[in-house]
Amino acid sequence: MTSKTVIKLLNYPVFFLAGAAVGLILLLAASHIPRECVQEHFEESADIMCENPVFYDIREGLTASKTDRYADSLLLNIAYNLDTGTPLQTVMLCPLYYDATKNANYRLKDVVYDGALSNDQYLRYWHGLAAVIRFLHIFMNAGEIYIFLGILMIILNLIPVFLLFRDGLKAEAAGYLLSLVIVRIWYVPSSFEYLSMFIVMPLVAIPALLAAKRGQYDLCPLIFMLGGLFANYFDFLTTETVTFTIPVLIVFRYRYVQEGTVRSETVWNTVFSALAWGAGYIGMWLAKWGLASLILKENAMTYVMDHIEERLDGDIGISYSEYFLGALKRNISQLYPSGYGAVGIAVLILVLLAAAVWVFIFRTGPDWKFLTVCFLIGIIPYVRYLILHNHSYIHYFFTYRAQAGTVFALFLMASSCCAVHRRRKK
Repeated sequence: MTSKTVIKLLNYPVFFLAGAAVGLILLLAASHIPRECVQEHFEESADIMCENPVFYDIREGLTASKTDRYADSLLLNIAYNLDTGTPLQTVMLCPLYYDATKNANYRLKDVVYDGALSNDQYLRYWHGLAAVIRFLHIFMNAGEIYIFLGILMIILNLIPVFLLFRDGLKAEAAGYLLSLVIVRIWYVPSSFEYLSMFIVMPLVAIPALLAAKRGQYDLCPLIFMLGGLFANYFDFLTTETVTFTIPVLIVFRYRYVQEGTVRSETVWNTVFSALAWGAGYIGMWLAKWGLASLILKENAMTYVMDHIEERLDGDIGISYSEYFLGALKRNISQLYPSGYGAVGIAVLILVLLAAAVWVFIFRTGPDWKFLTVCFLIGIIPYVRYLILHNHSYIHYFFTYRAQAGTVFALFLMASSCCAVHRRRKK
């Protein structure tokens, strides 16, 4: 192993520690914001949360439009309580107020208006989004933050579209947009919980795409490790895989167009990127639980294990076959344009027929290596649904959006069969 290779490998722990430190500092900084600076806007936010049930359909009768104010009220509860106690202990414990007789929205109101003291914890997540929410409450309430983050999400996701279009990958730009449409991206700004991953995703895709354009593919695994790290930091276990699947497909496609074939080094770079993303994501879990145990001087896993077992295999009174198949079916059934009755089914059939005809007429012969890699990336959300079958079965009304990566993979597979790719001039 050369010294250059050793230096490259050392970049990963260094950047991981730097990323984790940035996350910890952000939470600590949020905990030092005086409560009087955010009190008025938190009161407005509590009123906004109580205007609707904790779960409700934005479009009546359409489960895929369901928003989750339960999770948002918890995040606001945690964000409001970040200034209680010793900062390090507080950001590790993530305290909040709990009352079994009231729903999350009204518990938030008790905290903000009546000064109900924190009596519970949500240690298992980093809750990085709670820090952002507390900062933003200096200037705006929850309703305004939804709009602000929604606009930010739109702008960030248009940047990869622009970059792909500018570099002549017009079909890929269209595929990116299509993948967002199929998972009903327009409902995402209705919940803080939904927004974070569709903001992190383009923040991973943009530097990865720019690195690919310059031929700096060695940087991509490092970018994906940081992507996995910040996906874990901001996520509430929603659609975390989308921060890997769509960006890595962009990089893979870009290299395929540049080189005109799938080289073994391209495959290994993709595999290494997947491992790096996984290391960043899992590493942040371990970092949180390890730091919490060290700072709180008790085993943090006692707060975590029951939750892990529940999400992996919580009993809801059905057989395993019903569990696994139900998790898959429920998530797939939420894709657009399902949910619109006979009209939606008719539209879906027509779109699939049109796609089949398009592929048949303009087919040029498949590149099986390219198709295989795209297929393996595209099934990642379904592997996740099967592993976390309890979570995916119960929370299918938002976990289905992870299939944006699957849709993008299918689009790339179809388009690759309809075009002859030539090596780009350097």
